[in-house]
Amino acid sequence: FFRWSKMAFNFESAVFRDLCAQHPLPTGVTFKYGTAGFRTDASTLDGVTFRVGILAALRAQCLGQNVGVCITASHNAAKDNGVKIVDGSGEMLQAHWEPFATELANAQDADAIAALVKRICADPAMGVGITDAKSVHKVLIARDTRPSGAGLSGAALDGCKSVGQACYDYGIQTTPQLHFCVRDSNLQPTVELPDLVPMYEAQLITAFQQLLSGSKTGGPVNTKAKVSIDCANGVGTNVLTPLREKLQGTIDLALYNTDTADAAVLNHKCGADMVQKEQVAPNGFVFEDPSVHCATIDGDADRVVYFQNDAAGFRLLDGDKIITLYAVFIKQQLDILGLGKDLTLGVVQTAYANGGSTRYIRGQLHLSVDCTPTGVKHLHHKALDYDIGVYFEANGHGTVVFSQKVTEMLSGFQCKSAAEEEAVIRLLAAGKLLHPTVGDAIGDLLMVEACLYLLGWDCEKWQAVYADLPSKQVKVTVPNPKRVTTVWDETKCLTPEGMQAKIDAIVAKYDPSTGARAFVRPSGTEPVVRIYAEAVCASKVEGMVKEMEAVLIEMLP
Repeated sequence: FFRWSKMAFNFESAVFRDLCAQHPLPTGVTFKYGTAGFRTDASTLDGVTFRVGILAALRAQCLGQNVGVCITASHNAAKDNGVKIVDGSGEMLQAHWEPFATELANAQDADAIAALVKRICADPAMGVGITDAKSVHKVLIARDTRPSGAGLSGAALDGCKSVGQACYDYGIQTTPQLHFCVRDSNLQPTVELPDLVPMYEAQLITAFQQLLSGSKTGGPVNTKAKVSIDCANGVGTNVLTPLREKLQGTIDLALYNTDTADAAVLNHKCGADMVQKEQVAPNGFVFEDPSVHCATIDGDADRVVYFQNDAAGFRLLDGDKIITLYAVFIKQQLDILGLGKDLTLGVVQTAYANGGSTRYIRGQLHLSVDCTPTGVKHLHHKALDYDIGVYFEANGHGTVVFSQKVTEMLSGFQCKSAAEEEAVIRLLAAGKLLHPTVGDAIGDLLMVEACLYLLGWDCEKWQAVYADLPSKQVKVTVPNPKRVTTVWDETKCLTPEGMQAKIDAIVAKYDPSTGARAFVRPSGTEPVVRIYAEAVCASKVEGMVKEMEAVLIEMLP
């Protein structure tokens, strides 16, 4: 027996040994835990997901909290799947646990698994051993609509079972729903686990109506807005379908690409990732008059972008546009309350954010803008430095985090006018509507619609707030992309020596004073180096990209 906290953990038991044997790893494959957890061809993930179940059990006992196992491959095709841990806070797995997750996922057999778990439990830096033996913490499991999801959920359940860990299987849910359930199960431990899913929906509806009305009772408001939504034939359909009925009279939602039964159409020529990257309308989408708002979410409903497709052609309203809309609205409410100097409001983007948005936020809104590496975990942690932190990637994944200080200050604010009362209610409602730990396509969609309504904007006005600089992303296949290393925020490269000087010389030709910039970074998932360039006109962008491709080929033979 190995004593894990105060709980007997028998690595020699027949249950542990038999279940390990039932979930072997594929030969010749190495797995690495990243921002998306483990994500690859679903046929290779059974053994990995079993081991993630064990990891989740260990994490639950370490934290003394419920944690989650989320089975999804987001915007990928249906043949892929993925598995990741949701921490007790509702955030992603803490970064210092990721190397252990990678090691455990590659542990070949029961003996190797047992040895790794013993080592992690003996390491004081990992914080294992603090749990109360009388507490019963569960691993909460959910999956998206992929055919492989049910089998992988079973593997995660077996991983928990092998070490005697209690579980709860939520079945098919969106990624943000599971994050909500994990977080709130720990914040409100008296609430029964099955009741958390309807609580999620109820909170969205109540917060949306309070935000619109500026009233605690959420009195009836008809925005008269019509929104056509591409559901990517994914799990978001299951949330939006009943929500559409319950919001009738407040907002008119029309749903497209809602076939969750046919795996072949999941994210196929539709979904936020495809629309944002290819800048084309989703398959099967019906355009009505230009006043109808058009939005698209991804396969697990944690990203959303808007778009227009009218006489002016296809135009995207991506995460950069959403972050600007949120910043304008939140700043307006803080100004009504006179709290602009008492609370810090900041924006967090990546190097892929369009320079037009960054200049507008800094120059017109006079807000701080920070740049982080790609990956929402980096943006989220930086956003926590502010009292109110707004973060988005251009792909439509993001949210707003409100600190406890903000909630306490607003809750105790002495209002002197009806406008101040409404501003307090609206900011508190926004904190409920927007997911505090992860992007939620549906909550974000409702927030966008509330902001447009309350600011009196249509999509044309929103689009015109600032002009996107023409930009282009290119992938260059090279023998060893890892030879390219960058500074923390990925805007400058460190190696190979001399490469950054060549990039700087190229950009200088295209007038950085008008917004020209470019950078390179190695891909974390493909054997390529990515180039990003933007400038005042498309021809300059093409010129920069062509010259930078030549530099990569020259310096990375």
